[in-house]
Amino acid sequence: MSNDTKLKLQLLLKHIRDAEARTDVQALLRRTENTNLLEIIKMEILFFSLAVIDSNRNIAFGEEMYYNDITKLFGGEEYISTGRIQSLISSQADKIIKYLNSVPVWIQWFTEIDNNTMERSTKPPYVILSKLLLDAYRSIGWGLVASDGVKQETEVRTLTIFLTKIENYILDNIKPKAPFRGESFELPAESGVYARPAPARQYDEPQSAQETEATLDDLRAELNALTGLNSVKEDVNSLVNLLQIRKIRQERGMAVPDMSLHLVFSGNPGTGKTTVARLLSRIYNKMGLLSNGQLIEVDRSGLVANYVGQTAGKVNEVIKRAKGGVLFIDEAYSLTVGRSSVDYGFEAVDTLLKGMEDNRGDLIVIAAGYPDRMREFLESNPGLESRFNKFVNFPDYTPQELAAIFNSLCVKNGLFMRAQAIRAMTEFFAARYLNRGDNYANGRDVRNYFEIVLRRQADRLSASPNPTDDELSELLFEDINGIMLDKGLTPFE
Repeated sequence: MSNDTKLKLQLLLKHIRDAEARTDVQALLRRTENTNLLEIIKMEILFFSLAVIDSNRNIAFGEEMYYNDITKLFGGEEYISTGRIQSLISSQADKIIKYLNSVPVWIQWFTEIDNNTMERSTKPPYVILSKLLLDAYRSIGWGLVASDGVKQETEVRTLTIFLTKIENYILDNIKPKAPFRGESFELPAESGVYARPAPARQYDEPQSAQETEATLDDLRAELNALTGLNSVKEDVNSLVNLLQIRKIRQERGMAVPDMSLHLVFSGNPGTGKTTVARLLSRIYNKMGLLSNGQLIEVDRSGLVANYVGQTAGKVNEVIKRAKGGVLFIDEAYSLTVGRSSVDYGFEAVDTLLKGMEDNRGDLIVIAAGYPDRMREFLESNPGLESRFNKFVNFPDYTPQELAAIFNSLCVKNGLFMRAQAIRAMTEFFAARYLNRGDNYANGRDVRNYFEIVLRRQADRLSASPNPTDDELSELLFEDINGIMLDKGLTPFE
C-alpha cells in the first residue's frame, strides 16, 4: 500500500473520530442501531476491498498482501491467508453482488451529515466526509487493481462504474448544487483530492523570482500535490532522501559509493514525465547538485542533423545549453531505431555519452519514452546501460485522476460546473479510459477536451450580446456532452 493511500485512510478515520461526538451523528447511529461509527467504517472499507478482489474471481498474491496492509493499518495482528480471504468472499457472495450494484449506505448517510455540516457552519472550508470516503475507495480500489501487476479489464470496468456511481450520487444529493465553484464544496488542502498542479514553464525559460525563492520543502510539496502519480512520487522522494543522506556523508568526509543520477522515465504520452522532470531539475538545484536547475527538452530532431559532420555539433550545442540543469530527451529510442549510412542517431548517442562524461558534475540526462521501447534503447549501447540504471515508471491516469485534472483546469481558469455537467465529464473520462487505444494520451487528452469545451462555450455565448459573469464562468451540460477526441469514440455509446 502506498504512503498516499495510508495518509488518506488515516485522514478519513481521524475526521470520523472527530465527528462521532456530534449530536446529529449520534442520532444517525441510533437510527441504525449501531454505536461505534469508526469501527463500522473500518468494516465497510474491508468489505469494499473484498468486493474489488472478487471482481475478477481470482485472488492474486499482491491482493492478499494489500488486504493485509489494510487490516494491519486498522490494528489487526493476524495475517489473513488467501484461503481465509476466499472464505470471507464466499460467505458474503450475495451481499458483494448487491454492494457493487448500489450506492453504499454509508455514502448515503455521510451526505446527510455533510449537508448538516454546511448548514451549521458559517464559512468554508468544510470537512466533507462523503468525499473523504470516496477518496479512500479510489485509492484502495486502484491500489488493489494494480497490486498484482496487471490491470485486468473486468476489474477496471467494475471499479470505474462503481466509483462513478458514487461520485454522481454525492453530486446529486449534497448541497450546494454548484460544488466546484469557489470554496463552498472543495475539500481542505490536506485531503489531496482535486490537486492543483502548478503551470509548467516552457523548456529552458528562466526561473521566475517566486520559483527561485521556493525551498526544497516547497518543491517536494509541489511534486506531492500533482494529481495521481503515486508510485512516481514515492520513487522521486526516495531518490531525494538517498541523495540528502549521501550529501551529509560527503560533508562529513565519509565514504560514498559512485552513483549515476541519470534517469529513464518510461510511460505513455501525457503521463506527466516532463512536469516531473522540470520539478526534479529545480529540486536538484536546491540540493546543490545542479548549478542552475533549468530544463532543456529535445527529441530526435533537436539532436540529429541531416548531413555528415553536423550531428556532433548539434548535440554539443544542446549540452552547452543544458549544463547546470537537466537535459530531457523525449522518445529517446528514436535515436537508435536502426544503423545505416544515412542515419546519424548513433553518432548523436556517442556524442551525448561523451558530453555526459565531460560534464558529469553539473548535468543530468533524463531519457523518456514508451516502456517497451526504452529497454531496446539502453541495450543498443553499453555506455547507455551503465549510465541509466534507474527507471521511473509513469502509469496511465485513472478515470478519476483525469477528471481531477480537468477540474484543476477549471479552477485555474475560474470556471465551474453543476451536477449534470460534472456527470457528463466524469462519464466521458471513464469511457475514454475503458476504450483507450493507440490515440489515448492521458493528460493531453484532458487538455484537448478542455479546449473543445471552451470553444463550445464560446460558440454558445456568442449569441448573447452581453453575457453575465456567471454565464462566462459556467460550463453547461451542452458544452461538455457528446465530445469526440478521435473518430468513433463518444461517452458510453
